[in-house]
Amino acid sequence: MIKLLFLLLFGLTAFAEVDATKASITEKPVNKETEEVIITSDTLDFFNQEQKRMAIFEHNVVVIRGKMTITAKKMTAYFNSKNEIHLIIAEGDVVITEEDNKSTSQKVAYSPKEKKIILIRKPVIYMNENKIEARRITIYQESGDIFFDEPIMHTLVKNEQIK
Repeated sequence: MIKLLFLLLFGLTAFAEVDATKASITEKPVNKETEEVIITSDTLDFFNQEQKRMAIFEHNVVVIRGKMTITAKKMTAYFNSKNEIHLIIAEGDVVITEEDNKSTSQKVAYSPKEKKIILIRKPVIYMNENKIEARRITIYQESGDIFFDEPIMHTLVKNEQIK
């Protein structure tokens, strides 16, 4: 289930289309198996210099891909020389939802190449009737493996508490 929840935490790759008037980026699908990714925010700063290639979204950041929604106060996407995103950092009340699954954290790092998601600073995952907390939670998208750094708190909750 976590694998589905994070199947594309930020599956952004090359060829992002920037629309500065709307403070958004839309990723065009590379093939039929990928979905369109839309990122919106109140502000967007885009840097395209040799040493500093990044897009900084701030205030009311929303990422939508398929059934997944990610919200944060700030998100920074770092690009390599081929204009591919190689690292994404989301910060400030990060919430990831997909169908009935949810995770929260104060900071999330995502490496598209490694397909690895790291929830940092007060991470919590809600699955079914479980609430799992740890110092850090690492998710490997391809294998679906999840690693919880100590300490771990596991609580059974009712669905009403998750929303």
